[in-house]
Amino acid sequence: MGAAVLREWARRRPDPVRALDAIGRHPGLCWIAAGVAYWAVCTRANLPLGPGANSPSQWMWRQVLYGAAALFLLLPAVFGPQDRGLIRRLLQSRLMVALGLISYGIYLWHEGVIDVWMNARDIEAFVTPFPQLLLVTVLATVAIATASYFVVEKPALAHRAPAVRGR
Repeated sequence: MGAAVLREWARRRPDPVRALDAIGRHPGLCWIAAGVAYWAVCTRANLPLGPGANSPSQWMWRQVLYGAAALFLLLPAVFGPQDRGLIRRLLQSRLMVALGLISYGIYLWHEGVIDVWMNARDIEAFVTPFPQLLLVTVLATVAIATASYFVVEKPALAHRAPAVRGR
């Protein structure tokens, strides 16, 4: 959200913001930074295997490093000319727009899908073959997220209060 606000602020300024323009022109630097953050969380943060952590410090480092990796992956897509680049064209494709529409449902349902699949198949965490788990998770999560969008989110959005204009 902060990147979106910053982009809109920069777009409304009469003069370009050079640092933000540089991010859009040099996405490789951001992707290297994302890779370094991900490498650090995987190998340098002294975290246990699995989703947890043993101390508040480990929890904090996990969140900071995962957040940094996500931020640096996102920045080149947000800043720079929106009509250029393979990544921006991909993000503007119908498939990605549709996935963006149901993205909250994807966020809500993906872990439940994984839990149900692993419990139904009596699979221990971090032992299941990843390609199979990924395929089942993606297909089931997208189906459930699509259904929850049309059954819950879209009707709820139709009943929201009108936006306040003029502010």
